[in-house]
This record gives sequence, structure tokens and C-alpha cells, in this order.
Amino acid sequence: MGRFTDALWLAVMTAASGGSQNFLGAPWIEGWLKAAPTGLKRPLALRLLRASPHYFYRTPANARLSAHDFVESEYRRNLESRRRIIDGLISKYLQPGFVCIDYGCGPGFLAVSAAPKVTKVIACDITGGVLACAATINSALARRRSVMWCWKARKAGDRRLCGGKTERSGAD
Repeated sequence: MGRFTDALWLAVMTAASGGSQNFLGAPWIEGWLKAAPTGLKRPLALRLLRASPHYFYRTPANARLSAHDFVESEYRRNLESRRRIIDGLISKYLQPGFVCIDYGCGPGFLAVSAAPKVTKVIACDITGGVLACAATINSALARRRSVMWCWKARKAGDRRLCGGKTERSGAD
């Protein structure tokens, strides 16, 4: 049942974004997350990320989990794997006082894992919807660890999300 539900959710998101598999780039994603009641923001953001083929993976080990337990377990798995990458490979290059840029940050797992090692992380992605999801699912960690979410406008009039604020801007 889980795979059917995943496929149905992906079909709905694809249709709602004009046929593109990159539904997280749709301008309504950020609006949905802002309009959602506080207690539903995180589950909605996780469900949106789950519908993308890039972030959460069904395996035999998690196949029997409910949709809620699945996205929570994948969130924890992703966060832990990025923490291991930071601790095992990258931390020797990070120091307090540094500002780190996570370019192409996606859901922000690497950004929040790197943040305790530096003064600030600027997490950038071209897709505003995935950044809105990242800011939502990592809000407590990001506040505690000085992470700022930013995305570059692709054309004049695009919205740019930076530091929790959305601005209209010309392309730069």
C-alpha cells in the first residue's frame, strides 16, 4: 500500500506542477507550508520531500512502516548520514568563526550537521520549495545552529528566500 500511496502522491504533485517532476520548484509549495497550521507544517514538508524521488527511499527494512514513521525514520537516517560525513571527512576543514556555504543543500541535512562546527552556514538551493521544506523540517536545529536558507532568483520578479524572509527581486 505504501508504494501505491507514494506513486499517487507523486502523480498529484506532478500534475499540480504542470507535468514537471520537479514539483518542489512550484511556487505554491512555499505558500502551502506557510498556510498550514503550525502542527501540520513539519509533516506536510516531510510528505512533500517524500514525494520527490531524490530524498527518501523505501527499502525492505522500512517497507512496513506507516507513512508517518517512514518519513520520520528517513529524516533521522539522512540527518545521521550527513553528520557522519561532516565528522568523518569535512570537520577537519571547519572552525569556529568560519562561514560555510552549502550550495545545492536540498533538504538541508548537511547544512544543519555542519553548523555546530562553524559560526554560520548559508544553505543555498535553486528550488525554493525544497528550501521551504528544509527550513520547516530543520527549524529548531537551524535556529540553534545559525543556518540561513537562501535561493537565487532565476529571473526578474522571482521570490528569493533568505534568512527566513521572502523578498521580490530582479535576477542577479
